[in-house]
Amino acid sequence: VFLSTCSSSGPFVFFIYSERVHMGGKQSAELPTPKAAVPKAAAPTLQDSTARLDTQIANLETKIEKSNNDAKKWMAQASTNPSAKARAMQCLKMKKQYEQHRDQLMNTQFNLENMAFQQEQAEVIATAVAAMAAGRDQMKAQQLTLNVESVEKITDDLQDLQAEMQDIQNALAGSAL
Repeated sequence: VFLSTCSSSGPFVFFIYSERVHMGGKQSAELPTPKAAVPKAAAPTLQDSTARLDTQIANLETKIEKSNNDAKKWMAQASTNPSAKARAMQCLKMKKQYEQHRDQLMNTQFNLENMAFQQEQAEVIATAVAAMAAGRDQMKAQQLTLNVESVEKITDDLQDLQAEMQDIQNALAGSAL
């Protein structure tokens, strides 16, 4: 038990925290109870969910086959056992129910696989966009190092060098006479 006193423009107020009993005059406020932190479980991935659905579908396929075999067994006994036909019908109803459930799970699995494909496509697109942005940044950086005047100067210098080389070749070719 923790006992505390508070004074505020009036008589003393006593709080007994562990039992939430409040005694006093003007002020009487309840303390909020701390809520226990509930750890969240990690959400299953699309691949985990698809694998789980695969297992459930396989189990339903087994149940469907068993119901079908049981229905055949009961139909074979229909001539000698009066309740066999009813049991066979019950097995066929269960088979139909299992098939419907299996079909629903297969549709859900298709949706999950489609979503996984779309997620992969989004990752590919994000990677391509990031690569394009990096390429653009590299081009901008290189463009800053080069400007039109420096390129024109280089091409003028090259033309001058080519003209000098042509003059030298002409001079050499003319002196061979």
